Formats: sequence, structure tokens, C-alpha cells
Amino acid sequence: MTQPSSTYKLIASHNQDVQVSLYTPAHQGVAQNSVRLSQEIYQYDAPFLTRPRTESIEKHFSEMYGTKHTFWLTGGGTQGVLTACALLGTQYKRVAIALNSHIATINGIILAGLEPYFIPSVSLMPTTEEVISGLETSGVSALLLTHPSYEGITIDIGKIADYCRVRDLALAVDEAHGSHFPFLDEQWQSAIAFKADIVTHSMHKYTGSLVQTALLHLPTDSRFSIEQVMGVMPLFETTTRSNLLMLSIEDAIKKGYSESGQGLFSQAIQECDRLRSQLDNYGNVLTYDAQVSDPLKIYLKSDRTTGQELAELLYERGIDGEFAGEE
Repeated sequence: MTQPSSTYKLIASHNQDVQVSLYTPAHQGVAQNSVRLSQEIYQYDAPFLTRPRTESIEKHFSEMYGTKHTFWLTGGGTQGVLTACALLGTQYKRVAIALNSHIATINGIILAGLEPYFIPSVSLMPTTEEVISGLETSGVSALLLTHPSYEGITIDIGKIADYCRVRDLALAVDEAHGSHFPFLDEQWQSAIAFKADIVTHSMHKYTGSLVQTALLHLPTDSRFSIEQVMGVMPLFETTTRSNLLMLSIEDAIKKGYSESGQGLFSQAIQECDRLRSQLDNYGNVLTYDAQVSDPLKIYLKSDRTTGQELAELLYERGIDGEFAGEE
């Protein structure tokens, strides 16, 4: 059965003549004599948005991202990380992770029976050199790296990917906070472009999608197959997926790659750069953390007040920040 490449078209394939919808508990209907859907969905508790039915939609996403395959997720970036851990657990035992790893990484390692090796680092986010040094002495067979960090700090992911490729180490990247990188200039490239084996994106953070939407990518040279991912993904996935979240994922991707979406990202980066230029004139009275390399993130600091007090001052003037710490 040929599937439409748009989530909207797939959902719109429902019978438009239905006047009363009594779709519960699966929210999909049962009209068994209808020609609008194949018979395979009429089995007990069979969801409408099955992966076989949305395969062409995922292939369309894959073409846009330039991947072997891109899977849509409605369990958030957490589902992507848990799936990545389970996938690593099918072939490997010892995996290196950084101190800034998300709690989903810890949970995934526990569930997959992996043995974690924490990369020694001065800060929670390790440097490129600290990652490579840790890999050289750890005896691991895989690396699951959170990059960029929550704060927007990046390291040389290309150099790390090359190191892993040469030494036959599996590389999974939790790129939850870099989901916007594929839509930006080459200066901020996603780990997809550096031939990692698995890359996960949280789509609600920077691309305008709804909370709980995410993607799992297999880059073109990934050592893992589509079938291997499909073998572990059901462990962390509901059988009744949200139409709304699926539509939101599609909208966010299409917007991000559209001319208007590219323009919005470019405009936002220019505004951030303009603000940094203004802050350069204020000295330490009001400045920003220069370590933050994400072009869309600004961490304000002041030698006159704490981070929390600064956040309150901004809030009183109609600006609500994402996060405030002591600094």
C-alpha cells in the first residue's frame, strides 16, 4: 500500500462523512467495510499511526536531513536516548559518557545493562581533549555524548567522530539542544554531518514543535540498520501515538528548511549578535558568558548582582528567561 508522504494527507484519509465519532479507546474508528484504510488496522487495539503506515513520511524526513533513516518520536528526546542506549546494549558492554549527561542517559544505561565510564573533566561539559583522552584510557567500545551542552557550549564533534571512526568505536550523540543546527549555516553543523552512528533531536526546544516531539537519526554511514532500531524502539513507545504530535513534527521540519524558516533563524542570530555587541560596551556591569558558542543562546552575568536577582530585574521589565543560576 502506497503511503502519502504527508502526515496531514494520511490523517485526512479518514472518512469525511462520519457524523458521530465514537473512537475509544484507540481513537481510530472501526468501519470495517470502509475502503479508506487497509484491513490490517482493524485488529484489536491496532494504532492508526503505525510505523509501516508512516514509512514514506519518515523517508521524506530522511531526504531532508540527508540520513539513512530518520524516525519520528512522540516520547520526547528521552525516548530517543533510551532507544540509543538499548541499541548500543545489543552489541556493546562498556560505554563512555560525560558528566553533563541527561538523566535519560543514566536510565537507558541501567535498562540496557551497559557499564558506564564517566569521562574525567574539569567542568560538566568535557573539552575535546578530555573526551579523546578519556577514550584512550577507558577501554570502552562506545561513546554516548551530550552535545551541545544545555548551556550551549560546543566542542569539536568532528574531531571526536573521526577518532571514533578510526578506532571502531560506536558514537551516539544526544543532540537534544542542537536540534536547530541542521537549519543553520555550516558553521554550526549537526553531528549528522560528522558521520556519527546515532543522533537524537528534541524538536520542541528550538524548532517550534510541541513538547514530547523528537527525532532519531541514522546518519548515512551508521553502523546500525533500520531493522535494528525497529527491534528496540517498541520498548519505549506507546502503541497509540498522537496525531497532533506527528503533525507538529512535520510542521517544524518543513518550517525549519523553508525559506521563511531560514530567514527567522538568520534574523534571530543577527539579533543575538547585536545584543552581544551592545553588551561589550558595559564591561562587567552586564556581560555574557563567552564560552557559550550556540548563536541563539546568551548567558547574562553581572559583577553587581546574582543570576537570580538579574533574572528578577529582567522579569519586572517583561523578559522571562529560560534559566537562572547563582552566576
